[in-house]
Amino acid sequence: MTAILLQDAREKYLERRRVGEELVDRSQQDDASPASSWLPAPPPLPVHVFPESIQHMLQTAAEAFTVPLEAPACCLLALTGACIGRTRGLQIKPGWIEHPNLYVALVARSGMGKSPCAKAFFAPLWEAEKACTQQWQEANVQWEADVAVWEAQKRSKEPSTSPRPAPPPRQQLITDDATVESLTDIFADNPRGLLWYRDELAGLILDMDKYSNGPQGSTKTRLMTAYDSGPWKVSRVNKARTGFIPAACLSLFGTIQPSVLADIFTGKDAASGLLARVSFIRAPRDKPSLWTETAFNGPARATLVQLVAGLLRLDFHEDAPIHLTLEPDAKQLFIAWHDDLAREQWLGDGEDQDSLLSKLRGQCLRLALQLHCLEDVLAGRDCIGCIRAATMAGAIELANWLRGHQEQCWTLLGQAGRVQDPPPLHRRVALAVLGLAKDIQGDVQGGRLATAAIHARVNATLDARFQVDSRAVGKACSKIGLRSSRNMDGGGVAY
Repeated sequence: MTAILLQDAREKYLERRRVGEELVDRSQQDDASPASSWLPAPPPLPVHVFPESIQHMLQTAAEAFTVPLEAPACCLLALTGACIGRTRGLQIKPGWIEHPNLYVALVARSGMGKSPCAKAFFAPLWEAEKACTQQWQEANVQWEADVAVWEAQKRSKEPSTSPRPAPPPRQQLITDDATVESLTDIFADNPRGLLWYRDELAGLILDMDKYSNGPQGSTKTRLMTAYDSGPWKVSRVNKARTGFIPAACLSLFGTIQPSVLADIFTGKDAASGLLARVSFIRAPRDKPSLWTETAFNGPARATLVQLVAGLLRLDFHEDAPIHLTLEPDAKQLFIAWHDDLAREQWLGDGEDQDSLLSKLRGQCLRLALQLHCLEDVLAGRDCIGCIRAATMAGAIELANWLRGHQEQCWTLLGQAGRVQDPPPLHRRVALAVLGLAKDIQGDVQGGRLATAAIHARVNATLDARFQVDSRAVGKACSKIGLRSSRNMDGGGVAY
């Protein structure tokens, strides 16, 4: 059973990767071709790995906000990891424990509609944050009254020997504007963890160390520590305010445009390991953003509200967090996949790939823990049982999907100015050509396809509102580097 699940996950990943590599190889046959600067389509989200109600929620959100499925999926992964926080961990072996928090960066062009989608997904968490703030304010009023009584007793003829009342801790779940110092104070009251949400990730990165007196880059180092729920200490001139957090657990979500990736992240971020900790997920638009009556409400939003409420109710023991384990078949499945990556690293020739694949192993475990908790909360369970092989197989599929997106975004970073995100029609034409590979006439060097066949393939599964004419298809063929030929009946395209 384990071998079958692993083989199935591996074949699905390799097939998606083969399609992308084939498109790149074809585009690079002619260095002067514009297609040599375009990325292939990213691997599709394996939405089937989620519970059915979650699948419906994601698909409804994608339709309601007219965004690719990757957009709500990004929000879900960041939200789930933040809500669970340090309440649960997955121990794969002694000394190796992964918590479910992730650093998620949604890579998409401006105007795609990603912000309204993110706003809807994080709304239940903001509502919970509002309730926490109200409770703190009420407790703070009581504390101020207690302090007034204590000070009055201290000035009396028989002063009280009791210590001054301590201020109430402030529970926080999410922040959108923070510094290292403020995060330290927040973590002190919230050992469970925190979500740092920033609609524009570029602003978050550029603001780092803006108000800090320390060395440049120190905030990025803090981010790497909080990704692994490591110890966090900030020393201040005022010794009374020096903070130490035994385990700072941070989740991160933000959006970023493909064109500014290279302006925000540098080669130093790859060398330091920060880049490998950020899960970059591309969300190119695959169809026009036409009007839809679909709204993100009803059962879809009810599932989201149920999910957030259930995850936030998970019990938390700061001194002894609950650590889950894998069923034997699930562990063997992970080990086989882990060793496949190890062999690939051994045969590889790049440090960047080593860094990416090393972090991918831990991310796979985090995804497995997320899937397990999603299933349990929706079923009314307590998220304590061992993780099953089927759940681990789904996590491996998600990890392979994530890897495909990571590799493409790292290509955008490493070849800034030479590699671009292609327009939707160009991408669809390229995929149509790949889908017609068996119909190519001639050898590999001079094969031909009829333009009419490509045109039909492009429109085959499109709604009537999205249909394109043959002239638009012909122009797109030229743009991606295919050359026109009149040697075929009715004309054709050679490549």
